Amino acid sequence: MVFTLAACGKTDEKTAGGEGKKYKVGLVAKNQTDQFTAWQANELVKACEEKYNDKFEIEMIDGGGDNAKIIAGMETFISKGVDVIFVQPNDTESLIPTINQAYENDIIVITLGEKVEDGKSTSILSSEFSMGELLGKAAAETLSENANIVIIEGQAGLSVVVDRTEGIKSGLSSRDDVNILVLQNANWERDKAMYYMEDWLTIYDDIDGVLSHDDIMLLGAVNAIQNANRMDEFSFLGGIDGLPEGCEAVKSGLTTVSVAQDAPSQAVAAFEMVLQTLGGGAQEDREVDTELITKENVDKWITIHKESGNM
Repeated sequence: MVFTLAACGKTDEKTAGGEGKKYKVGLVAKNQTDQFTAWQANELVKACEEKYNDKFEIEMIDGGGDNAKIIAGMETFISKGVDVIFVQPNDTESLIPTINQAYENDIIVITLGEKVEDGKSTSILSSEFSMGELLGKAAAETLSENANIVIIEGQAGLSVVVDRTEGIKSGLSSRDDVNILVLQNANWERDKAMYYMEDWLTIYDDIDGVLSHDDIMLLGAVNAIQNANRMDEFSFLGGIDGLPEGCEAVKSGLTTVSVAQDAPSQAVAAFEMVLQTLGGGAQEDREVDTELITKENVDKWITIHKESGNM
């Protein structure tokens, strides 16, 4: 297990309840090798350092994409007696007993990216359905008549995956002529998406579009298309998350669109919800707006990434 300490200001002040004292936040990151979840986790640390350094100090544990490590990270913070735990779930159901344990110890739990149905914690996220729907609508406006498409999904079993696919289908609902050739989980992995795309290019003579649950898998598929010298056959190539690579691909014209998740705004929303709860207010879910990234507005998101240190 990898431990990272990031203090918001001085670390020798005590937590909670008086002038000059700070609340302790434990952040259990899902996987710091995953581009989006790393961006989101790092934005939480940055928000603490730059906006909330008079109220909070934060320590981060990287779960490495492993459910057991994520749970162990939460248990570590419970034993340390933190005031708040931020966690990026991998498997939501497995976290419920540990979340219950946290609340038994008067620790606030806020999840990011995934809602856990434990009845106590709340979530900060962008609507996965809405992001999928934005992508589907963009495709519906762009694809040629009687288009054939493939949809590359993330990790099987996650609610985010179900919601993004349902959103995509909703966005495409105005186009009865669009044919979905295949839906395939690629587990958020570039290489798997590339492998599947290579296979589909062999099986299907006509593919007009690729809709991917994230930019990384989309770029894996695009790599396969480039290697097969078939880029001119595709009228739509779109992903989700608005990652640096995804933004660069939209700007260059390699891909058509991405859909932004606003990690900096999600981080601020998380800390504002903690302050609201600590102040006696209700702990509530918060939904952060999303935006379709096109050539017209991609520079805005590239600037955001540069300011975040991602580019």
